[in-house]
Amino acid sequence: MMRVFSAIEWTEEPEDEAALFEEILLAKARSTARDMAKLMASKGNRQLFGETEFLLRDAVQRLVGWELGVGC
Repeated sequence: MMRVFSAIEWTEEPEDEAALFEEILLAKARSTARDMAKLMASKGNRQLFGETEFLLRDAVQRLVGWELGVGC
């Protein structure tokens, strides 16, 4: 996996804030991933496309939208 933000130079203060954001984002991501996994497990392979596919996409978009709002 490529580390997109590896070139950012950090001081201690932003690092502390980043650690807090990371903790919050990981908890939200785990919850979203769990919901997505349950949805996928509840469907047969033939049902993963179409409606299920869009529900999964929507879950990811909500997560990203929520994450973008955290820093505002």
